[in-house]
Amino acid sequence: MPGETQIMCMASGIVIPGLASFAGIGLMGYLGLPMNILCGLAPFLGIAVGVDQLFLLVSAVNSVPLDITEPSDVLAIAMPRAGTAASCSTTTAVIAFAVGASTSLAMNGFFVFCLALVFVLILNFVGMMTAVPAVLMLNERRIEAGRRDLIPCLKRKAGGNGISTTVITKQSVISKLAVGPRIKGFFANHAAPALQNNLACQLVGAILMVGMLVGSVVVYPQIGKGMPDSYFLPDVSVTQDYLKDVEVALDANAPLPLSILLPRPQLHSEIYRKRVQALFGELANRSDAILPPVCWVKDVVDMIPAQAEKTTVATILGHFWSSSAVEQNYGWDRVTNSDGDLLAARCHFFAWQPMDAEGRSLQADELMNHAAGAGLEAVAFHESFPIHVARYRKIKDAVLQTVAWALLSVLVSLALFIPFRHAVIAVVMVAGVVLVMLGYMSLTEITYNAVTYSTSVMAIGFCVEYLVHVLHFTNHGVPACSTWELRVAHALDQVGYDVLLGCSTAFIGVFCLSFHTAMCFRIFAANTLVITTVGGFFALWGLPSSLALWSRGKRAVLRAVGTQPEVDIVETPAYSAEMGAGETAEVDTQMQNTEVGRAQARTKDESEEVTATCVVDA
Repeated sequence: MPGETQIMCMASGIVIPGLASFAGIGLMGYLGLPMNILCGLAPFLGIAVGVDQLFLLVSAVNSVPLDITEPSDVLAIAMPRAGTAASCSTTTAVIAFAVGASTSLAMNGFFVFCLALVFVLILNFVGMMTAVPAVLMLNERRIEAGRRDLIPCLKRKAGGNGISTTVITKQSVISKLAVGPRIKGFFANHAAPALQNNLACQLVGAILMVGMLVGSVVVYPQIGKGMPDSYFLPDVSVTQDYLKDVEVALDANAPLPLSILLPRPQLHSEIYRKRVQALFGELANRSDAILPPVCWVKDVVDMIPAQAEKTTVATILGHFWSSSAVEQNYGWDRVTNSDGDLLAARCHFFAWQPMDAEGRSLQADELMNHAAGAGLEAVAFHESFPIHVARYRKIKDAVLQTVAWALLSVLVSLALFIPFRHAVIAVVMVAGVVLVMLGYMSLTEITYNAVTYSTSVMAIGFCVEYLVHVLHFTNHGVPACSTWELRVAHALDQVGYDVLLGCSTAFIGVFCLSFHTAMCFRIFAANTLVITTVGGFFALWGLPSSLALWSRGKRAVLRAVGTQPEVDIVETPAYSAEMGAGETAEVDTQMQNTEVGRAQARTKDESEEVTATCVVDA
């Protein structure tokens, strides 16, 4: 029946995360920030996060009581619920990536990537809080006017006003295939009661989570560092063949044209001249040397007698530079002032540089330390040192420090939205997700590198949303003295379906990158899939099970020692709708009526100030 589908509404909402992603990249270009390969991942992440907030808005609208039919009134009730959760999750994610940007100022690629995601998340939030409610209201009015979905200029042949977006009067192919009501029914009738009352379910969830954490701690120290340059190239690229040919022909080495800077050469000092001869003599004898050092300073030093006076040195130096051939070959290797005094000189050394990250870093350290320890204030440098070597040395510390600062900042921001103990629980669980990702990296021999640096920050931005949604509803809509079993059951009842959809869309949004021909994108996809899967598991089963076990165990201990009397626990009624395989869309109405009934019951209890005896979980 036309009107049952809402394709145009959903399509309009899904477009917003994509527009926010590309608008964020455009803003980066407007600010003159250079794009890099990591920025190409921003649209995937923006869409994955944005669709999650879209589900929250739609779910909040569907939870409004059916006796409220005016679209503006529906949004007035739904927006506080969805807006609070979206604001909290967006704020924490933005802060996480902002901290990532601020701690990676020395690594421009990471800085630009994190800043791009900050812009994308902010623009996505603005679109979700402004454009999506407008689209939902227009869609509601379209249905009330009896107009078609994809062709709203035409009216339906049958039906009339007053049809709600959540009321379906007849079965259709789409309603029969819909899995949403079944998933909602699973959380309401099975998952929530099991986590509240079933000890086996609680034990399995907690043991799996603890086992993953302990296993990750055991294998975590085995993570290496660095990544081959070939990972950034497609597998079918001709450059891959070239790199393989070079590796075979040159025994996994590449020519390294090393430059050595000599600031303020003191050629009139005999000690200085001896140190110059010693330094370049040692470089010439290195096993990785291709050619002897090319250094005009060394040539001049060899011409100067041991006991030469300053005037003699000046004469020899002037005679050396009087040659046109010398000026042509070495003119670009010296710097003088207006008086002709020598300010700096540059020499060259050609060596075989290992192509693997660890060997390249070790060789760079040796060369730089060799030059620095020669007593000449010499500096050995090459363009690969800041790009590859420094990143190899700092990448592990950069990852761990960024994660630590991001977690601390997220804790502070969460404390502004939810109770402090809930904020601490969320941050601990997010840290656990990062730890599991590191354990996965160790098992699959993925190293600390540019890609895993970005996914480490992403783990915080992504998983904090799932956990915040669940923890928010453990403290919203339940009596203040409820036990953790009741709280987690209520949370899964309210947002379990939304969190699962958020995990699923993030999973699907990034899964396509698993088939990319470049290894770096496959590594990114694998880590992101681990993040979404483990984050969803922790939020929907691991954490609720652990909290329920904690509450159960605490009561058992208190009762055993006699410090806590036997008490009655306030129960939350579950959904009454039976989620059968052949149910119709009337189930949605039953579920909403049950939600309304629960809300009305809670309001009545609060208005009558009914005092219940229950256990307070500390």
